[in-house]
Amino acid sequence: MIGRGHQAILEIGCGSGDLIYAIVDHAEKIVGTDISAKGVEWARNRKYLWSLSGEQSSKIEFLQMSAVQLNFPDETFDWAISTSLVEHLHPEDVSIHMHEVRRILKPGGKYLMWCPNRLGHHKDRDYHFSMLSYREWIEKLREAGFSGFRSTLTSRLPMIDAGFKVFMEQFLTALRIKLMWTHWGVRNVFLVATR
Repeated sequence: MIGRGHQAILEIGCGSGDLIYAIVDHAEKIVGTDISAKGVEWARNRKYLWSLSGEQSSKIEFLQMSAVQLNFPDETFDWAISTSLVEHLHPEDVSIHMHEVRRILKPGGKYLMWCPNRLGHHKDRDYHFSMLSYREWIEKLREAGFSGFRSTLTSRLPMIDAGFKVFMEQFLTALRIKLMWTHWGVRNVFLVATR
């Protein structure tokens, strides 16, 4: 989906850094940020698990950084990625985060986000402050200036207009069908938005 040949990719909330290491060959520079200094140190120290060449290692950088204050120049990255991050933001920080991501993306850059769907029958968790649905996340992204919302057809490729996911979450909610949420890929939110 992300493909190769990019100049720079950013993962926000990189945790252990596994995604960074897995996509090292997709860009000239891959940056992972996390708010936790211990998390960043852990990600750096996991490099030995990946059998990287010297060239691959030189592409990777891990930085301690907040998701609501991305200390990068405007229009730096081709892609920004967050997985299991946005639901941990305080509601008042969601808009700030979205604007920051848009700011650091190049024109036409993409933001890929994955998180639990508020309507997808996830149990409440004390540390999930911003649980939203597909429709609500698209609204937040649109307010920040994003467009072209795409998602996977089910829980896998191909990519389709995310309006289908909005329709499916509304349809399944109205019918009160819990079993099909995972099969139709709406239990979690997977969105790619374009700057």
